[in-house]
Formats: sequence, structure tokens, C-alpha cells
Amino acid sequence: MQMTIDLADAVTSQLNQSEIVTNAKRQVVPIHDLSQLRELTISVVPRGVQVQSITRKLSQYDCQVDIGIQQKITVPQDEIDTAVKDLSGLVQQITDYLQRQPLTDMPYAIWIKVENVPIYDPDHLANQRVFTSVLTLTYRITK
Repeated sequence: MQMTIDLADAVTSQLNQSEIVTNAKRQVVPIHDLSQLRELTISVVPRGVQVQSITRKLSQYDCQVDIGIQQKITVPQDEIDTAVKDLSGLVQQITDYLQRQPLTDMPYAIWIKVENVPIYDPDHLANQRVFTSVLTLTYRITK
């Protein structure tokens, strides 16, 4: 639905206005070459929507947007734990910021919840040395 794409655009804009992230991009297919992931990469992707009637004339739209946080880990093997902890801290900062900050471009979208399961992808880390974490945000829009 167009509404979820608009929400992804609003989340991207809000992230880029923060002091935490300035390079977030809304994408349709977040596929990156390993060389691109040397820099911190933030991808915002529309995920889905659930619609429920709340009255005869009003519906409730629970829209989901994924935020992918990725970066190639280039530190020596014995420093990977510290790098993962630091990047996990960034994921927490993004979560804290978005749950407390109304979306400037969609002030009527109400933040409902965030999911971060798993906290990072162990396969990406083990096989490609890439930290990958996905936040799934849910916002509610009534219209």
C-alpha cells in the first residue's frame, strides 16, 4: 500500500534529521555489495500493513517498516565482540529516538512498537563478517 511507502519515506527523513544517522535511504530491495558495507548502511524498507475497521467510516492501519543496519566488520577477530556491542548500541539509539520522536512528515502516525529479532544475524557475522540488524517498526494510522 502507498501508505506504507509514505511511512517508510517519513521514517527515512526523520532518521536523517537526527544526530544519530545521516545516510538512511528508503529502498525497495536492500541488496548491497560487500564493498558498499564498509560504510555504515541504513536501509528503510516498507514491510506490510494490517487493516481493521474501528467504525463504519474509520479504519485502523498498522503499518510496518523495516530498518536494516549493516556494516562490514574490519577489526581483528579478537575485537569483534566490541564492534558488535558498539553497533548494537547504535541500534538501541535508533530505537530510542524513533519511539520518542513524532514523525515530522507524518505526525498523525502513532508509534506502536519495535521488534529486533534477532538482535544481529549470526550467519552474516560468521560467514561475511557483516553486522546485520533489522528493526521492525509498527506505526498506527487512523483514517
